Amino acid sequence: MSSANTPIFWRHSQLPYIELRRIEDGRRVCYAPHTHKQWSMGLILKGQSRYQIQKLKGEGRGEHNHTIQQGSMVFMNPDQVHACSALDGQPWSYVMFYLDCEWLARLSRHLGLQQDTVWRDIPVNLLEDPGLFARVQSLAECLIACGSEGNIRHLEAETENILSEVLQALAACTEDRSVEFSDALTSEPVVCAVAKVAYQLDQCPEQPLPLEQMSRTAGITPTQLIRAFKKYYGLTPHAYQINRRVQLGQQALKQGQAIVDVALGAGFADQPHFQRVFKKILQATPNQYRIR
Repeated sequence: MSSANTPIFWRHSQLPYIELRRIEDGRRVCYAPHTHKQWSMGLILKGQSRYQIQKLKGEGRGEHNHTIQQGSMVFMNPDQVHACSALDGQPWSYVMFYLDCEWLARLSRHLGLQQDTVWRDIPVNLLEDPGLFARVQSLAECLIACGSEGNIRHLEAETENILSEVLQALAACTEDRSVEFSDALTSEPVVCAVAKVAYQLDQCPEQPLPLEQMSRTAGITPTQLIRAFKKYYGLTPHAYQINRRVQLGQQALKQGQAIVDVALGAGFADQPHFQRVFKKILQATPNQYRIR
């Protein structure tokens, strides 16, 4: 029997580019800083919470800090470090959309918002738009109500229309900005060295990669590597690798693999270790995430 603070996950083979997560009472929810591979959109349905999100590279260093409330829409780009927690133990409710970036980029091109189908980060992390909020909330309720097995072809067009509205609203928010949100860090030599380490961790997150070996790859000392890596990626190399391992585990769980096999395949010492880390980052157990 599920409780109000048990997360509900929704996925469907007919809409493979969308995943939903809903929780009715998030007062016990306190996410560790983490990232997603997808572009994410959240709706605050009730209450308030704290929301911290890493600035994009073109915005400078540090984080944006917000107090979000009922009616707020929040957005996270792929690999943008963020965290969220209850405000003074108050109950709050939310629903999250996790959307495939390649599909979104194609939709953006179809809408005339960009010339190609290459994903570009969206420099908006908070929006207050009651009308749009209501339409997105209604879409989430319809999708979840249909379950994960039934035919939902009748909702495909509505899903695309509403997400098109979201992209157009976010594009309008950025039209008047004078800041060019490009990667301003590429001119700094150290980013190339740190990027080599990030690439290794991206390619094989399940493989052990000692700090000493990473520092040799980067050509800088371990202390310098930790400082530089966190500066550019928002996480230490170890935390970055753990996030990648959890993401690897999520993919395996969605394929129906046994949790013990997922844990070992993702590079964790054992199943209990995987479960502890998974719960800390996603505020859900592997079994809750796997059940559809």
